[in-house]
Amino acid sequence: AHGKHMSIILFGCDDDTIKSTLSENTDRLVGVANSWRKLRVGLVIEIARAALFGNSDDIDCEGDAAGREYKTTEEMNKVLVALNCMSNNVSALDNRTGVLVFFPCIPGSGKSTLSSAASRYAIADLLSALDNGATNQSPVQRKLIVLVGDEIKKKYWPEVKRMRAENPSSLFIADKNTPPNVWGALPDSAGHGVIVPVIYRKALSTTRVTGSISPAGEVD
Repeated sequence: AHGKHMSIILFGCDDDTIKSTLSENTDRLVGVANSWRKLRVGLVIEIARAALFGNSDDIDCEGDAAGREYKTTEEMNKVLVALNCMSNNVSALDNRTGVLVFFPCIPGSGKSTLSSAASRYAIADLLSALDNGATNQSPVQRKLIVLVGDEIKKKYWPEVKRMRAENPSSLFIADKNTPPNVWGALPDSAGHGVIVPVIYRKALSTTRVTGSISPAGEVD
């Protein structure tokens, strides 16, 4: 959830530097560096070793009261500017508890109605009103997310987990029939959010609730 608030600085991690400065496991370490580059974070910056170490003419030396010397180059100055710009534009973290709404394969639960465009607008307006009237207002507007199963080419529930992690305070509607064999995996997809099944009131005349699953995955 916090990936966009993080920066990764790869110092001297280009393939040639790794292979020329290390004698063992170089192929594995090149792979590790490439994996870091692919992480979903706010900023990934590459810094050559020469930015801090080297004898190039563009190195400026500065010191502090203790006599410690710091070397900076134009490349390093650009890095510091980029990091400062990112930190100034990072939005506040929103750790409010969200909700994952799912449909447990009960006919007449109103999946099509609740996921329709008209319902989305109505729910979004309700969320906005609730946020504006809260005593401990968050600077972040709570999001409404509807993920339609028929429109997802990837595996559905891992995608729910990813999106929920990026929007932990959201009201997330899983527009997909969810059979009982999937219910045990819902806590993992919901994160620290609350899981709410949609059960049509009249369905309780033919459907019996035999237990419950806590957000931690504990079965009652």
